[in-house]
Amino acid sequence: MQIKKFSNYTILSIFSKTDLSSFIFSLSDESLKKQNLIIDLLNLKVSEEWIFQKLSPFYYIWKKNNQSFILVSNIDSKELLKDMIIINSLEEAIDFFNMDYLTRNI
Repeated sequence: MQIKKFSNYTILSIFSKTDLSSFIFSLSDESLKKQNLIIDLLNLKVSEEWIFQKLSPFYYIWKKNNQSFILVSNIDSKELLKDMIIINSLEEAIDFFNMDYLTRNI
């Protein structure tokens, strides 16, 4: 897992299935809950069901705290995940975050 911190957001990149448990554990860290997150899952094949089961609770925590929780993934079906923000490329996710951040802070 790679963590890149920027002034307004943090990118968490997951490269292998062995990173998944440490990634889920890191989402419980209180200091991380105060950050806007972009989670890059492009290097993994994870199912929509896995994302829904493991990540949707965290999505709602971030949403409640008025923070961004953006997933970068190329999953085909997004039926279960229609409430979550899932974008197909990291560049688009960063652009989306910047627009969302400006909107929230006007």
